[in-house]
Amino acid sequence: MQVIRQLSTWIIFLMIFLSRLPFIGIGYGSEEDAWGLRVTAESISRSGNYEVSRLPGHPFQELIYSQLWQFGPLAFNLLTLLLSIAGIAFFIFSLKKLNITSYNSAGLTLAFTPIIYINSLNAMDYTWAMSLVLIAFYLLISGRILWAGIFLGCAVGCRLTSGAMLLPFIYYILTGAKVRSPFRDVILICSSALLISALLFLPVFLTYGTSFFSYYEHFSIPSVVKNFYKGTIGVWGLIGFIAICAGLTAAVLTTMKKHKSGTLYIYNNRLFLISAMVIILYIISFYRLPLKSAFLIPIIPFVILILAQNLKKAWMSGLAITMIISCFAFGINLSDPNRGSAESSLAFIVSSGEQNVSIDPLIGLVLADYTKQKKMIDYSKEVISVSSKLKDPSVIISGWYLNFILTLQEKNKGRHDFVYYVDETALRHYKSKGVKIYYLAGQNIFNDLRFNASFTDQYAEPLEVKDDRMQ
Repeated sequence: MQVIRQLSTWIIFLMIFLSRLPFIGIGYGSEEDAWGLRVTAESISRSGNYEVSRLPGHPFQELIYSQLWQFGPLAFNLLTLLLSIAGIAFFIFSLKKLNITSYNSAGLTLAFTPIIYINSLNAMDYTWAMSLVLIAFYLLISGRILWAGIFLGCAVGCRLTSGAMLLPFIYYILTGAKVRSPFRDVILICSSALLISALLFLPVFLTYGTSFFSYYEHFSIPSVVKNFYKGTIGVWGLIGFIAICAGLTAAVLTTMKKHKSGTLYIYNNRLFLISAMVIILYIISFYRLPLKSAFLIPIIPFVILILAQNLKKAWMSGLAITMIISCFAFGINLSDPNRGSAESSLAFIVSSGEQNVSIDPLIGLVLADYTKQKKMIDYSKEVISVSSKLKDPSVIISGWYLNFILTLQEKNKGRHDFVYYVDETALRHYKSKGVKIYYLAGQNIFNDLRFNASFTDQYAEPLEVKDDRMQ
């Protein structure tokens, strides 16, 4: 029986790997920041000088990518995938060590949570940090405190917010009945994590000083409805979120029943409290800056840990199946000709504010993200083709298309420059020099939003691309 379980675990790892292969090579991801990592990696490699892809910096990942940029998206994405599988593996090993019998189903649930699936096959740092935290967690519960701190420090080098995991880790150490010198272990994990973090962020500090410890909040916080979507359906998918809510309800009822019968052990309560600390910390962080669903990735393993502790195997198996379906069906996705997802014949479109949303039973979050990236690439290639024919010196406001274009264009760029967003003073300067100013689809609106004013249309005109799709 033990051999069968071990074999089934390795089959899960193979299943995860094979399920990602059809989507892994198209590009660096649907996020502009993923392509920005590629742009930054090349710049670091060519200049020999460190620079951030975006503040506050992600040096562990950026420095590794600087050695791989010439190998293209397949190398970036394959590395992310292998690290993601490693993290899922250590999550399964942790649950097994904690005597949670549904460890395989819990691992599958984690692997096929839509936001995890999507970010396990792009260049972003989210699952890098998650995996390093999960390796650190396994080392923590195994009593290997020094190595737990080292891996947590590496996670901080991917995402600074990973440092919040020190609090639940310290709680775990201090509440361990078998730990003879908990304060020594607390000092050990803190010092090792902080030392590794400091070493990784040293090039960031030397380049930017203390100013690196910030985010650029160019745009206003989205609406409550959009934030709710990002924090729920954007993470789990529609039916996945319903299943998680049902599972948490069942887990609470089970916990209350155990408590009344006196069978709620301190050890299990300890794990629950650690998981609750992680969830609360990162929900607060998301509430303060709710820009992306992926910001909630750190809570996902610990939500699943609570469920695996308290639900029967059949429940966890059903949850895993539900999550797999949630990746590929019943999507609520952005509908946009240049950066939205593809739509099936069964989709219907509804308006939400200034955007159209596709409710599609046949296109889930994973397929939506894949087709969104394809549209972004296709549009960027069209822009490159059209701009190469411009005869006058030109500046093109590109916004979220910029990193796609910088990666895809040939080195001989012609008499034009692509820029991110530009303030009115700079536009006025360009105009006075006789430079022609264009903007890409919708970027006049976002350029104005970026500077909280209305001026872009006075200086710039749309760059017409094939089919003039956005006009």
